[in-house]
Amino acid sequence: MKRITFLLSFVLLGSLLFPVKLGTLAELTNPDNITLYNDELYVVEGPTIFVYSLKDMQFIRKFGKKGQGPGELMAIPGTPNRISVQKDYILAETYVKLIWFTKEGKLIKERKKPSFTLFGFIPIEGKEEKEKFVARRVLLHGKNTSYDTICIFNGELKVIKELYKQKWIQQGLQPPHMKLEMVPDFITYKVYNGKIFIDGSDKGFIIEILDTEGNKLQQIKKDDRKIKFTAADKDRIINRFKEDKYIKAQSNMVGGWDQLKNMFTMNFPNTYPPIRDIEVSDDKIFIRTYKRVKDKGQAKEEYVVMDFKGNILRRVMAPELLTSAQQQQWGAKMNTIHNGKLYYLLENVDEETWELHVHEMK
Repeated sequence: MKRITFLLSFVLLGSLLFPVKLGTLAELTNPDNITLYNDELYVVEGPTIFVYSLKDMQFIRKFGKKGQGPGELMAIPGTPNRISVQKDYILAETYVKLIWFTKEGKLIKERKKPSFTLFGFIPIEGKEEKEKFVARRVLLHGKNTSYDTICIFNGELKVIKELYKQKWIQQGLQPPHMKLEMVPDFITYKVYNGKIFIDGSDKGFIIEILDTEGNKLQQIKKDDRKIKFTAADKDRIINRFKEDKYIKAQSNMVGGWDQLKNMFTMNFPNTYPPIRDIEVSDDKIFIRTYKRVKDKGQAKEEYVVMDFKGNILRRVMAPELLTSAQQQQWGAKMNTIHNGKLYYLLENVDEETWELHVHEMK
């Protein structure tokens, strides 16, 4: 029988209820992730990048072409493309390469990745002679052990320094030895104003702040509030997992969900990780936790808002978001925080359209 190697990802529990609608993005059919820069909204859908005005939600332009040639983006089932928008350029990332575009979508250059186990590249130096990135590297040790590492890379995409390391969400590469953490404790990381922010939630409620050389500037540590993982949570996560579009794509590759689920063992925790993910914006750290409540029938989740000294400024309950781990591990999300607001895409199933929604983080 043919041996198949998988790097599986999965969806976490979540939903979106009673959003505040900003506008309908009629050009979209199956988006992968969004980002904001100044007053422009960027949406990645397969090989295409759409740009909208945030002021009036008008479509401005699109660029990107499917393929493997210069400036072309591959669209691989189960793997989202992503972008990082900088002051003077856009860095697009596919499964196999990085592509630099002008803001108008003209090709500047591209660089092939040395390995498919490198992804989530964020620039930390803009000038070509000083190019550096923070990115995720999955280290495979033998057939059954894998590690998740966050590293600084140079312009040739070679590791300069390892910043953080923990066990990867999947152990084992070959069925039936694969084990998946169904509530994955990802290392999330951000670059903001010359600093690197890394969550250390495998060790507690911890945020590491480093300079662009990888030197530690500060550690923020708070009490770890234990949130119990329940049987109802397990059922909900399994349902979300198998209905996620990226998992469906992987299921289709092997003949369906029944075949896919028999290839791995699902691991579930007794308690949730203390940190779900982080965003850094407006000189603040927005830490999303697993605390969930129902407010007049609406599902909400907690964000702990801190300054860079670790002072808790406030706790915000915002609409609960469906989060795909496949998007999360790539740094490709359907939501972002900008100017004190949570922006996110929501599918209007009845109208078969995608809408942008916003929530004040107050």
